[in-house]
Amino acid sequence: MNAAPSWQWVAGLSALGFYLFLAVCAAMFLWSRTRERLAIQETLQKLIQAGTQVSPEVIESLRRTKPPRTPAEVRARSRAFRYWGCFLLSLGTVIALIGLRYLDSPTQDLREMSGSAIVLFVIPGLFCLAHSVITDLVERRSQPMR
Repeated sequence: MNAAPSWQWVAGLSALGFYLFLAVCAAMFLWSRTRERLAIQETLQKLIQAGTQVSPEVIESLRRTKPPRTPAEVRARSRAFRYWGCFLLSLGTVIALIGLRYLDSPTQDLREMSGSAIVLFVIPGLFCLAHSVITDLVERRSQPMR
């Protein structure tokens, strides 16, 4: 089913809106991190000007806003990424295989189903699985040997 030419501007505008949304989210994240670091620098500067002895523990406590994750939290997060990776990979594979049946279809949307499934589900699933494997490897190396 081909979209009417009058709807092409709507599709373009929605894509532009999506990328604008992503840009605003990234800018807000960077802006908040920059403000946080400026606040830390300002606090350190005031401590130094007041003549207070600044130890490495004080600097570390100012830099770290969140405590480090425990090994149990890291493993749980890794399992969640592994679960979602397997789910997305399976879903994308099933949709792509179904889409292969429609390669000779006169409808363009059905012909493009396999490619869309790979881009939308299989690739993010592979990234989730890779994140899980890398996290597990790093966690194993960082734990002390018994």
